[in-house]
Amino acid sequence: MSKKLGVIYSPYQLDEQEIKTVVAHFPVLREREIKNVVLEDLLAGVVIRYDTKLIDLSLSQGLQNLKYHVYENY
Repeated sequence: MSKKLGVIYSPYQLDEQEIKTVVAHFPVLREREIKNVVLEDLLAGVVIRYDTKLIDLSLSQGLQNLKYHVYENY
């Protein structure tokens, strides 16, 4: 039986140490085969996908969250 897949989307090809750092912060990725996919549309940060879950740690998502909170308070 093969390992389940975890995908890390990034704006550039991550080196082995960068992948290890991301995996260390997300224990659910430790027992998965990790694939790094480059998305040139990402300005910064990463997007992680495993099973049916998506964790968006990209700059654009952070800015959208900030915009939402700023407008929510006014």
